[in-house]
Amino acid sequence: MSERISPKRVLPYIVLCLGLVACSGRNANALPTPTSVPPTPTSTPAPNVQMRGYDIPWPQCNQQPRLPDSASVAIIGLSGTLANNFNPCFKAQMGQAKQLIMSKDNISVYVNTANPGSEPGISDWPKSGETPYGTCDGRDTAACAYEYGRERAAADFQYLQENAPNYTGTVYLDAETDYSWETNVANNRADLEGMVDDFRHHNLRTGVYSTDSQWAQIAGDVPARSSLHDLPVWVAGAGSVGEARNICQGPSFTGGEIDLVQIPGINGQIDADVLCRSTA
Repeated sequence: MSERISPKRVLPYIVLCLGLVACSGRNANALPTPTSVPPTPTSTPAPNVQMRGYDIPWPQCNQQPRLPDSASVAIIGLSGTLANNFNPCFKAQMGQAKQLIMSKDNISVYVNTANPGSEPGISDWPKSGETPYGTCDGRDTAACAYEYGRERAAADFQYLQENAPNYTGTVYLDAETDYSWETNVANNRADLEGMVDDFRHHNLRTGVYSTDSQWAQIAGDVPARSSLHDLPVWVAGAGSVGEARNICQGPSFTGGEIDLVQIPGINGQIDADVLCRSTA
């Protein structure tokens, strides 16, 4: 993850994901439905690889399973079911996280992403805007895709500030293929760049939650000039602690550092995460 956790901490870094898609297990490719808790390794973790934590799914809202008492990190879903709506439990879940987490700097959020294009019925597709790709004129172009992403991030930031004033942590972009995407990966990249650039405008560290295969389908090969290049990542879909540790060693699909890797957790209700860096 993203927060500044002191490497001197002696407790395991427990990760709680209080949100929707990244924790729900409804995408089999990215989020396997767990049936049991992976065995706790008996050997000493590899350097810079921490113990596992847990994800709490958004649909349970105020009916979450009992949370670990030693939690020190939380990831909370800001979005609802789509990129253009919000998690109605976000404020309550943020409050719950603050009660569990000693430092507000150890709380992150993630947001859903999409690029629907200028298809009929997309009422929030932009009609204008000046972008690094030129002027958006309402058509299905990289300029309008960028503007769409920028506007989604701006709305996310407003909701974040309304419910968690002065938030300064990381925002992970949840990029999965079961959302609306164009086949034109250049336009999809522009859309995500618009989100990254807007969050950076507000001085928020930005990362990506995805898998190698899904990221390839959505964004393709990311050029070095792109603001997506070298972003920190939260990787989905590992089947075990051992597999997660291997993934932690990289490389990542953006070329950036791997903050943490998601693994199966408890009885299909709670997914888990292995932190790859003590500063995540």
